Amino acid sequence: MKMDICNKKCYNNIVKHTRSPINQVPLRNPGDALFWKRMWIFEGIELLLILAVIMGIFTAWEWIRWFSKVPPNPVGSSVIFGIVCLFVGIRITRNVRALRNYDLGLVGERCVAERLNELRANGYHIIHDIPCGRMNIDHVLVGPAGVFTIETKMARKELNMPCEITHTDKGVFMNGKRGWCGKALWEVEKEVAYLQDILTKDGSRSPHIQPVVVYPGWFVKDDCSRKIWVLNDRYLVKKICSLPTVLSPENVQFLRHVVEKYAREKTRESDYVG
Repeated sequence: MKMDICNKKCYNNIVKHTRSPINQVPLRNPGDALFWKRMWIFEGIELLLILAVIMGIFTAWEWIRWFSKVPPNPVGSSVIFGIVCLFVGIRITRNVRALRNYDLGLVGERCVAERLNELRANGYHIIHDIPCGRMNIDHVLVGPAGVFTIETKMARKELNMPCEITHTDKGVFMNGKRGWCGKALWEVEKEVAYLQDILTKDGSRSPHIQPVVVYPGWFVKDDCSRKIWVLNDRYLVKKICSLPTVLSPENVQFLRHVVEKYAREKTRESDYVG
């Protein structure tokens, strides 16, 4: 319990003294309004079902007491109620923290997707949120300069502090601290291996896949000389536009078709259609 209290205080302190790195909110996606209406209806159904179950349990208990002629025992009920409230409070606190992080990540992925849309005029195709085992590839970019796996990572900026990410041979450092940034490099390497398996399933030769980790809204130092690029969203587009052409339009269309086919097969229809 002490650990939960300490974690809560640390988390509240971090949130209080940090801000989102995103200054401009991304545009909405097609069907966003219907998606959120669907989510609200689903949450309403859940609450109604929970209310029905609680009332059913209460009614059943009253019938049991009536048949067995058991006198009321408010002490026991109060103890049980207190334990349940404590459990629910802890779970809600943890879920609220996770929700804030998910909200930040969602905004980041949409900002990067919006930035990548600028490359469509140059013959690039973007496929988002591709399942790969227990993970997912945030964005796959296929175009004249090759194939790119892009992992979006969001980190809150500290107020009135220099906000800089540096990628060196020793790893990724955020304001001079290693932190959790190294995990992103491991994730994007796994995603590259997974995507290579997808592209070579039919015996075709897989092109070079460039792994990229993007930190939207941050100032990132990386000379792109290493196996993995670590960039911000603005420089990523400029960097890709400066690359030479290595794939013909036919190859681009073929690779796009393979990735999209896999993504559609792995995405269950029930995720979107009730």
